[in-house]
Amino acid sequence: MSTIKVRPLDATHYRRDEEDVAEYLRQVMEGGNTAELDAALVDIVRAQLRQAVQGDPGAQVRAKS
Repeated sequence: MSTIKVRPLDATHYRRDEEDVAEYLRQVMEGGNTAELDAALVDIVRAQLRQAVQGDPGAQVRAKS
């Protein structure tokens, strides 16, 4: 029998725009779990950083001045 290799889900690949982020936060907040909210906020920041590094002109990350 062969083994199937899988990678863990990386939510940062699926947060593409403000509407995605808003819906993601809405769903997380419905649950009322603060640990999930913390994780969601980390996912959102990581997604924005990923977009900035990849040169996405819509990236929302701003450098401190």
